[in-house]
Amino acid sequence: MPYALDLLLDPATDASIRSAWDVVVAAGIAPAPPDSGNFPHVTLGVCDDADVAKIAEPLRELAAATDPMAIMFSSVGVFPGHEPVIFLAPVVTAELLDLHARFHALFSRYVTRPWEHYEPGRWVPHCTLAMKFAPARTAEALAACTMALPIRARLEQISLVTFYPARFALCYPLGPNPRPAAAGGFAR
Repeated sequence: MPYALDLLLDPATDASIRSAWDVVVAAGIAPAPPDSGNFPHVTLGVCDDADVAKIAEPLRELAAATDPMAIMFSSVGVFPGHEPVIFLAPVVTAELLDLHARFHALFSRYVTRPWEHYEPGRWVPHCTLAMKFAPARTAEALAACTMALPIRARLEQISLVTFYPARFALCYPLGPNPRPAAAGGFAR
């Protein structure tokens, strides 16, 4: 079963991205995101399998050592192919690249078959807006995903998620003094 290590966004940005998902689905362009049980996110890495028990404490420590991070989504992009993906692209900062590198250095020993396009030097940070639609509908999907940019957001949590469907295996707030967790155990 695949796992993703995701950075979750602040509640206002989360709601805005969910609204974009709803527009695309309502227009009949693309189905609801296959990870719609999940929160909008920026993925640090994906692998075919992970040792959740061994990752739990290092992930909690990484979360505690990482302050919540301000990011800015400045553009919309497309991963082309037989099933294109439309996404929000954050400005790539040294702080974001450092977190990505720290994650990979720490967690490579706990995962099996990491997906290459999430590895350092290949990673394109993004937050998915639409996927699993016909390539001929790319322009229509892009038009439906139009959002007022830039979007100032904040990365507030780190989670380990199994998919599909998405299920949280672990989730920790970022920072040494996180906000208290809401119902379900996730700080929101």
